[in-house]
Amino acid sequence: MSSDKPRPQGAMNKLFQRQQPKVGARPGTGRLLRSFAEDDCKRIALLIQTWLEADERRQHKPLVRGRVK
Repeated sequence: MSSDKPRPQGAMNKLFQRQQPKVGARPGTGRLLRSFAEDDCKRIALLIQTWLEADERRQHKPLVRGRVK
């Protein structure tokens, strides 16, 4: 599923790594959660970018009867 190559560790990965003993996750589950966390950072950034672009487009459209066209 994943290679054993060292990957750069982001903030979410480090957070999950620190929290793993507290929640009692097994090592395999912890690795899986950390890999999801790394991917989530990218998806969250894309989602925020999409929201900002949509908001920018909405601000430039004229209002009709109090609603955006």
